[in-house]
Amino acid sequence: MIRTGRTEYSGALRHRNPLLCAVSALTVYLFWRFHVINKPVLNFTNNEAWYDVKLLRGNGEVTEAISYETHKRYISEAFTNLGLLNCRKVTHAARGSGAREAEMAGVPSDSIKRLGGWKQTLGAMEESYLANLPYDAMRAMAGFAINGNMYTVQRDAVVPTCCSSRINISTDPELVREAS
Repeated sequence: MIRTGRTEYSGALRHRNPLLCAVSALTVYLFWRFHVINKPVLNFTNNEAWYDVKLLRGNGEVTEAISYETHKRYISEAFTNLGLLNCRKVTHAARGSGAREAEMAGVPSDSIKRLGGWKQTLGAMEESYLANLPYDAMRAMAGFAINGNMYTVQRDAVVPTCCSSRINISTDPELVREAS
């Protein structure tokens, strides 16, 4: 919920390039968090057990969010390492670059505004009634055409060669039983 009390929606699609994929980056982060530094795995048995847990957490409890200063410091360090030295809006840099990237991909400006959440530009219809995500903009930001063709990530269909001799996904009785 935002300050006005209205629930906002957001989403992310897997990028066609795994090196640019936010979903893959999140997966690596969660693997590191729970399997490398051995933070306790979350209890998902009821909402109260996990609802206040922060994804990007501070140094204290899991319900403590990362501070603005820490967020800014990490992004500034990354920018410096990349040679990007003149960025003034450090924590909001991706909003501008994302809007420009979407524009170059042919996304209509109304969809870019909705994707970026620029509230001062939205009218009553968008504020009160539209809850769907701007899929054309999301497809473009994931590296796909905005024309509504199927959203598929080819790497989803690949069975790794290391596993193909050990398991036949289509006929393994355990997997078929679990799927039913």
